[in-house]
Amino acid sequence: MASTIPITIQSTIVNFPASGDSPNWAPAVIQFAQAVAAALALVVGPFDVAPQTFVMTSNANTNVSLPNLTFPPSDVQGAVIQYSVLRQTNGASVSISNISVGNPTTITTLSPHGLLTGDSTTISGSNSTPSVNGTYIVTVTGTNTFTIPVNVMVAGNTGLLSGSLVLSQTGQLIINYNSSFPTNLKWAISNDFVGNALTTFTITDVGQLQFSTVLMSGPNYTGSVVYQAKAILNG
Repeated sequence: MASTIPITIQSTIVNFPASGDSPNWAPAVIQFAQAVAAALALVVGPFDVAPQTFVMTSNANTNVSLPNLTFPPSDVQGAVIQYSVLRQTNGASVSISNISVGNPTTITTLSPHGLLTGDSTTISGSNSTPSVNGTYIVTVTGTNTFTIPVNVMVAGNTGLLSGSLVLSQTGQLIINYNSSFPTNLKWAISNDFVGNALTTFTITDVGQLQFSTVLMSGPNYTGSVVYQAKAILNG
């Protein structure tokens, strides 16, 4: 019988073959690799950031620093940051810029409406024929467009939506430092996301991640950013 050496990795015991006499090393090797991968996934580096939430105190924000998302170039060459943004106003009014001819009619808004297919919204002050004033279940076709089941014969160009306005955005930022890049552009940053919370991200040359937001319509604003990060240290 082939001899083995017991190796313990985070409470997992792997009976690793001690010689080439074993008829099948594959199960032990696979188990070893899986245990090592699981252990490495739990390693937290000095500039990694555990999941946390930043609560916005303002509707419109410009270059606001996110706590703990600082990556000094002397130690960090890059990072992967996962995030989600949720912004909401209650009692919001969003202006309508176009009401199309057709059935259903397409409503176009001046700013993102924040609706999802199946949501209800109330329209007032419309000037199409017939009027589209009333409460409807919407089918969203774009950030600034949706349809409602009304047969409009003459187009309109005004009106208001009322209710709650909710904007969300979830994505991943990848940042990489390059000392040869121009001042204020030392970090390359990419942002792959879904949704649109009218939120952008930048990073200073010293490695501080910041965010900016566009003003949302309506009162009673709330907003938050949830994030975590894995840093890539200089070799």
